[in-house]
Amino acid sequence: MPLITQLEQRSESAADHSPTRPRQSAGRDSAAFWRRIELVLYGVMVTLLAAFLLLETASTTPARAPAVYACADDRAILDQVSAQLGEDLTPITVLRSSSPHVTRAGSHNLPNYGAMTRADGRIHVGPHTPCELVDDTLRHEYVHVLQRRLLGADVPAGRDLELVADALARRWGNTYAPYIVEHGEPTTEHQHQADILDASRGCG
Repeated sequence: MPLITQLEQRSESAADHSPTRPRQSAGRDSAAFWRRIELVLYGVMVTLLAAFLLLETASTTPARAPAVYACADDRAILDQVSAQLGEDLTPITVLRSSSPHVTRAGSHNLPNYGAMTRADGRIHVGPHTPCELVDDTLRHEYVHVLQRRLLGADVPAGRDLELVADALARRWGNTYAPYIVEHGEPTTEHQHQADILDASRGCG
């Protein structure tokens, strides 16, 4: 075979096995990989920015103030509950009280509908108590009055006292029983304490 022909064949064979094509393919694969990384990072940044904007908006939006009620029937309801319970609650009740016990945030970061101040045994119905819950609030807080009379002014507040108050007030007609809803039905002991308190009415 002529030398020129051999050289041409070798040249063609070398061209067929040239490393140029694999290098070009590897370069394209590397570019695609980094492009995918870039897209992922971009998506992460967009997600973080959106989350930050949502948090910023939530932190700067003022919380809606609870409604303030002024019900024309408050005094009539007080008289009705007094007649039901057999004790005039007027001397120990402050309707639409401005006491911090019923205006500042209580449980669940909302003002309490009612409170019984242990220092003086007075019932406070707060300004944020809906009109339809004034009677329920009075009955619940009256149970705390009975607890104070029976156990003393220094009796510690807590879940058990609240469950007893809800249990006895429910016997008297309450449909609003938030502590029972939150903590479950009163135990036999809670019901026994409610019996004792119920029997003590009119002894104050």
